Amino acid sequence: MEKSVLKAIPESEVQANCRALLESKGCYVERRNTGTMIIKDEDTGKTRRFKAGDKGAADLFGMFPCGRHFELEIKRYGKRPTLEQVRWLRNANRWGHAAFWVDEVAALERMLPALLAGGRVEYLPDKWSFRVEFELPGGAKHYDRISEAGGDFDIDVSRVRG
Repeated sequence: MEKSVLKAIPESEVQANCRALLESKGCYVERRNTGTMIIKDEDTGKTRRFKAGDKGAADLFGMFPCGRHFELEIKRYGKRPTLEQVRWLRNANRWGHAAFWVDEVAALERMLPALLAGGRVEYLPDKWSFRVEFELPGGAKHYDRISEAGGDFDIDVSRVRG
């Protein structure tokens, strides 16, 4: 598919296509909602903050048909995960899960056969530069860049079933 067409595909469509592909291969898939919202009590007028999920948690999670857990972050074409998302994926991968990200369904189509056959996600040490936001005393915001091991990964197929 042409790059300009891929850039126009919304993340929600990439996610729906990835979910459909996973389910067509017998995977159990759930969508995870994360974020914060303000809820107002209509009777009292009081507001409260409601937090769902953990910051950086992957968009989709589930199990391959063999029972192995996966975590999958979905991005729009050409976009990369945030620092929090990369940390979530790298940690989840250390727990023994297949934790990875894609920015198009074609990438998942290429990886899925190896993952279904037992391939393992291996994160590379290459550093990425991340833009981070800090809240200063008094509520002012400060932005900076940090360098940390990024989200580049490969699939180790050395233990894949023939």
